[in-house]
Amino acid sequence: MKHGTVTYNPHDNPAKPGEPINPNDPNSPKVTDNDVDYSKSVKETIHYVGAGDQTPSDNVQNVTLTRSITVDRVTGNIISSTKWQPSQIDYK
Repeated sequence: MKHGTVTYNPHDNPAKPGEPINPNDPNSPKVTDNDVDYSKSVKETIHYVGAGDQTPSDNVQNVTLTRSITVDRVTGNIISSTKWQPSQIDYK
C-alpha cells in the first residue's frame, strides 16, 4: 500500500501550520513550519567601487524565492522539495 501525498507551495496550495494535513481527518498529522518553508524574501546588493566620485550608489534589489514541498499524508514527513526558484531572473 502506498501513502498519499500533498504538495504545498505559496501559489497553488498554501498551508497554515497547525492545520490537519488531511482536512477530512482532524486526527491526522498537522502541518508544521517546515512544511510551509516554501517562500522567502532575499535582498541582493551590488556594491560598486573604483570609479572615485563617479562610483554609482549601491544597487539593492529584492527577490522572492519559492519552492514546493511534498508531505506524506499519513506520517506527516517531508518526502521531497523542489529547488528554490527566484521570482525574477533578470535584474536591473
